[in-house]
Amino acid sequence: MDAMPAPARKEPITSKLPDFESALYQMLRAAARDATRLAYCPYSRFPVGAALLATGGTIWSGANFETVTLSQTIHAEEVALSAAISGGVFTNATPGSDAWFNAIEALAVYAPKSSGLWPCGNCRATLSEVFRNQVIIAITGSGDDDFKVVRFNALIPFPMGCAEVLSSLRPNG
Repeated sequence: MDAMPAPARKEPITSKLPDFESALYQMLRAAARDATRLAYCPYSRFPVGAALLATGGTIWSGANFETVTLSQTIHAEEVALSAAISGGVFTNATPGSDAWFNAIEALAVYAPKSSGLWPCGNCRATLSEVFRNQVIIAITGSGDDDFKVVRFNALIPFPMGCAEVLSSLRPNG
């Protein structure tokens, strides 16, 4: 049996890494740290904060929100993404378009009880709807230089995204 080729992957519009020491990226990391203070986590006592940076410079943050069932817990990354959506980050972007996948530039995640937290599998699947090659920052401590960086496509290299689903629903021709 022949090996199946890897699925085609849309490469990013830009692959240059941003200036992580810039005031904007320091604000992004601070927003993720600050968001942990708003976390509602009475069961795990594991606060998580996340902050999204839109390409235009707007930052939205979110904190985890636990429920007694735990399976209904909303993760900080999901809250931050919901805030960005509600704030209009995708207003001028068609799902699956270059504008759609370039509306968000970066995500920072912080958990004070962790030495570097990457988005979980559930969050990676959710983020794959709008992320391709964005920067993911795992904050590892309280200092401005305490972080690790990876591109999203390294966390989930072959996502099944909205473009594929939408194209399957459109009539031929």
